[in-house]
Amino acid sequence: MKRLGKIVSGTIFLGLLAFAWISTNHGESNDTLSTSSPPTAAVTTERRLVVRPTQAPAVSSSPEKPREASPQAVGDVKSELVKLEAFRAEVSGEVKSGQPNLDAISSAHQRSLVARQFSKFFNGLSLAPDVRERLVDLFVTKRDAESDVANETLERGGDLSDVTRFREEVLSVRTRAEEQIQQILGPPGYQQYKEYQDYLPRVNILNKLRQSLLSSPDELTEAQGTMLMQALNDSKTRKLTDSVMATSRNFLTPAQQERLSAVREELAAAAQHQQLAPPVIFSRK
Repeated sequence: MKRLGKIVSGTIFLGLLAFAWISTNHGESNDTLSTSSPPTAAVTTERRLVVRPTQAPAVSSSPEKPREASPQAVGDVKSELVKLEAFRAEVSGEVKSGQPNLDAISSAHQRSLVARQFSKFFNGLSLAPDVRERLVDLFVTKRDAESDVANETLERGGDLSDVTRFREEVLSVRTRAEEQIQQILGPPGYQQYKEYQDYLPRVNILNKLRQSLLSSPDELTEAQGTMLMQALNDSKTRKLTDSVMATSRNFLTPAQQERLSAVREELAAAAQHQQLAPPVIFSRK
């Protein structure tokens, strides 16, 4: 009996030891799993687009009354439409070779430039669109007299070596155009036209100076521009005379005076080149 009791006690003791060992190992395993990093797994993030209804803009029940354009604005628009239609008609023409009519394209472009150049004069007199078109024709005729006379001379087999005769024909064309301009405008309008012709070269000087000084520390101010125009008007000429240059020192900086001198030289060189250059001939056979 004593031996059996020892055996039972030993078995129970071994069982308790085994239970304790299993419990200890299982706890360590759980601790290990709990402290280790979880395996990396692909995570899919679902984004939901939430569309929120926007409030429609309020619409007035009573329609807005359209504003009426001024008669002057309507006249300007009609004039531009007439010019565009004339340009389209001229450019659409073709010569016998099947090529675009380059003469017509050049003529339409030049007419457009002249029309814009004299737009302020036309608006000042409130001229009708057809009168403007007629005047543009005459202005272009005056300006292109040399090339037109040269073309006509060559087309009839003439010779341009007779400079005296050539100049007389050019003067005759310009005189006839000038007489028609005077007849269309009448005495008061013609006087304004002559004054505007003096104004154009002066404003050209101002614009050249202003453009040459753009984006520089010495940009021309409005006050300086006004004083320069006044000095040009007082000179009664279309050029930068010594008197104008001297007066400009009263309101222009040294850098601006230097640029004005450069403009003066540029215009003088262009005028000399125009006198020496032969007439431009546009005819193509």
